[in-house]
Amino acid sequence: MLEPSTERKRGDRDDKKKKKAVVAKSSHHILAYLKNANRKEVEALKVQGDLQAKIDYAQGKVVEAERLTEVKVVENENLRGALQKEKLISIGLKTALTLEEEKKEAEIKFVKLEVKILKSVLKVAAQAMEEFKASSKMKDLNIAFDQKAFIKGFELCEGRVA
Repeated sequence: MLEPSTERKRGDRDDKKKKKAVVAKSSHHILAYLKNANRKEVEALKVQGDLQAKIDYAQGKVVEAERLTEVKVVENENLRGALQKEKLISIGLKTALTLEEEKKEAEIKFVKLEVKILKSVLKVAAQAMEEFKASSKMKDLNIAFDQKAFIKGFELCEGRVA
């Protein structure tokens, strides 16, 4: 039989071989794990870069949208101001039109009153004339005129005969 120390040496050798095999196998697994972790890290960094690019793009869009919003707000304020001016102009024009219409209506009323007054004056004058024609003074004037006309006519006739 072998001596116990030889058996021990053999067992120690076998243990060392097993340990080396385990270490070699573990090293291989660790290396594979590190390669896989490195690959995953590279993929994660690529995804992170892509996401950062998308974020930067989206932030650019947000900045552009904010700028456009500010421009539209200014345009909206300008349009409101213009609309307010147009409303004031419209009110002014409506007021001027109303005043012009009222002026024309007043002129028409004035002309109608003038016509009415003239008709009344003519009516009164015609009535006064009729009253005067029917009066004794008119008869006296007619007689005096007729006498003068007769005398003139007579004088003219005498002047022709002579």
